[in-house]
Amino acid sequence: MNKRLEQYLRCPLCLSDLKNRNNTLVCSKNKHNFKIVQGIPILLDYSSLHTHSQNQQTHFEKTFGKRTIDSVINMKPHEIRYLERFAGNFKDIKDKRVIEVGIGSGYMSIGLAKRGAKVLACDITLTNLITLKRFTKVLGLEKSILFVCCSADQLPCKNNAFDYFVINAVLEHIPQEKKAISEIKRTVKKGGGLMITVPVKYKYIFPLLLPVNYLHDKRIGHLRRYDDISLRSKFHGFSMKRVYFTGHPLKVIKFIINLIVKIFDERGMEIEDERWENVKMWSSNVIALFYKK
Repeated sequence: MNKRLEQYLRCPLCLSDLKNRNNTLVCSKNKHNFKIVQGIPILLDYSSLHTHSQNQQTHFEKTFGKRTIDSVINMKPHEIRYLERFAGNFKDIKDKRVIEVGIGSGYMSIGLAKRGAKVLACDITLTNLITLKRFTKVLGLEKSILFVCCSADQLPCKNNAFDYFVINAVLEHIPQEKKAISEIKRTVKKGGGLMITVPVKYKYIFPLLLPVNYLHDKRIGHLRRYDDISLRSKFHGFSMKRVYFTGHPLKVIKFIINLIVKIFDERGMEIEDERWENVKMWSSNVIALFYKK
């Protein structure tokens, strides 16, 4: 395990410091033991995970299990735009500590590391982390990205450990939402930034696309939806810097058609959708960027 991890981590059970002993992390207070697999500490107990989270872990293991390095080298246009939005609002990221919780395909962690950030990539799916770690070695980024297997509602990280926190398409999946938000607030330092992406409330969805969104929520495991107002109310102590609304009807319809036969250019779809990024009505997702006061 990379020794730099020790400066971030603490025992998720008793909050004491962790030390690496014979490829096992041991806490200094109560001697809790945590396995390290292929250099990645496993700082959660899968048996104690909420049933929904266990199902989500299985779902996303299948979703990202067969991805190749090409998925992070040749990013999709919407992924490039997510990185651009982050970098456009948080310009000073070189050598800054960034945590991403729920890495998905890993494009965000890879992209931020390429821009000079020191990234801690966290996920409940160990195989997903192992795959991304293998990619970082090929890309020469193994010194820029560290990995921890943990849950968003019980982060094994010290207080005020990070300059920036990224949690995209994750909060809506978490049963213990309040605990996850508390962990975000605890681990971001004063003056630090937060990027969060969540699905918008049904009342903003284009009516003809409501059934599609409802079925998508059930399939992928969404537990709730948000808007900019509800996000502001949940993140007390943070100031909203910028908000974007994405996934308007034209983009969604073209995306659905492309699933059947790819006829629409994805970059063109993204450019069209950006013209409506300040319009909440009929959007699908809200991207909010905050500063911690």
